[in-house]
Amino acid sequence: MAPRIGFFVDLIEYGRLGFHDLDHSTGFETRGTRGLAPRIQLPALGNVYHRPMLLPLVTAFHKGGVARVAALLRWLADKGEDLVGDHLIEDQQRAFEVEARRQSLAIAQRALDPTSDEARFAADVLPSSVRYVKNGAAGRWWKSARANGQLHAGWLEVPGDLLESRDLAAIEPLVRAWSEGRAGATQDFNALRALLVHPSQHVWVTFQDGCMWWCTVRDEITVNPQGETNDCGHFWLTCSSRWSNRSVGGLRQLVMTELPGIVTATSGYRATVCKPKGWTEILRIIRNDEDADARLAALARQAYEDAVATLIARLGDKDFEVLVDLILSRTGWARIASRGGVTEGIDVEVENPTSGEIAFVQVKSSADQSVLDDYVSRFNDRKDRYSRMIFAVHSPNGNLTPPAGQPVSVWMRKQIAALVVKLGLGDWVAKRL
Repeated sequence: MAPRIGFFVDLIEYGRLGFHDLDHSTGFETRGTRGLAPRIQLPALGNVYHRPMLLPLVTAFHKGGVARVAALLRWLADKGEDLVGDHLIEDQQRAFEVEARRQSLAIAQRALDPTSDEARFAADVLPSSVRYVKNGAAGRWWKSARANGQLHAGWLEVPGDLLESRDLAAIEPLVRAWSEGRAGATQDFNALRALLVHPSQHVWVTFQDGCMWWCTVRDEITVNPQGETNDCGHFWLTCSSRWSNRSVGGLRQLVMTELPGIVTATSGYRATVCKPKGWTEILRIIRNDEDADARLAALARQAYEDAVATLIARLGDKDFEVLVDLILSRTGWARIASRGGVTEGIDVEVENPTSGEIAFVQVKSSADQSVLDDYVSRFNDRKDRYSRMIFAVHSPNGNLTPPAGQPVSVWMRKQIAALVVKLGLGDWVAKRL
């Protein structure tokens, strides 16, 4: 009979211990151990102990079984987690570590692609709770926190041994005594409790250097032997995922000016720790999840652009010329002169008053690559006057490719429709038909 694969954990969910039974048909089981360290047993590897990533491991099993747990273990191995127990024989331990490092490097490289399974998996195992932390008054410990992969906090009035033992019964009166005469004693104690009791269950965020930063942490506490300094807090938590100002997979930089107001409002919070009002938005943004309403709006906008593109293709030559002129004027270009007839083929000169640039503009209802090449040649002959060229055509014959490395822009129907929608010219186009 094949040996069974056992997965024994202490199921902890926001402080709740319990018994949990998973699918025995896979030969993989979970049971409450009531206070023992979580133990994971993998075939041919012996026992592997792991403490702070319990909930992600359980989540990984629910979502993908043994294979997904193994993938998470490889991922965590690359982050420096202590996954391998001392009780493994030396050869097994070395083989496990070498293989985990090799595979986790490949996983980490693929995770840089935000559309990959690895990036999606990294987002899936993030905690589903969010807390804001200041890293010291006015963020004075932020540089050390970021550089060392840590989360720093104060509470110098609480002895280090009480912090390490998480003796909340002894800590609470000390915090209240220190807060006596000030409002917010309960809030202050609750903030410290969030840092002491399973802080790994939260995604932690802060706002520094014009960005929102996030991390996840381990549950272990390190007390500063120097008490509290200008650079470091009284104690700190070590990050399991280091501080980052980009969403999972690096898809989006979390610049504050590009974030919803409900998210950035938390940056003005004066105390140390809080649950942000916009915590669901914060988690959605970090995970690269789209807002449902925003997605519907984007789809509607795309449908509108497609409809406008159809209308543009039906414009007469003169109306199309006027449309291009309106787009240019609304984007900072002013017409200097036009030469030629009143139908297609009009050469237009426009100037950008702020930069002094003069552009050569050619408007066509239809054209192929040879026509474009001809006008590029004319543009090159007059580079003493023109700094750039714009070739606008709504019904090209084939794909038009501008020359590489030259300031030549080709506006075709799709690009023109996007500009029409962006600049509010949709009604103008519709009334010309």
